[in-house]
Amino acid sequence: MKGLRKARLSKNELTEELRVKGFRSPSEVQQVFLEPNGKISVFEKSNQDLSSKDNV
Repeated sequence: MKGLRKARLSKNELTEELRVKGFRSPSEVQQVFLEPNGKISVFEKSNQDLSSKDNV
């Protein structure tokens, strides 16, 4: 949350951006970067990471 505050981005705004990029939940995301141009880059968790979480 500290990073969101520093970037002046709310949790709701981040969640909205993730939905626009096709993610249903933040749990599907490995990392998010705020680029110098203000755009967000998202790295998805691998299928293996997602399936092992479902088995827990």
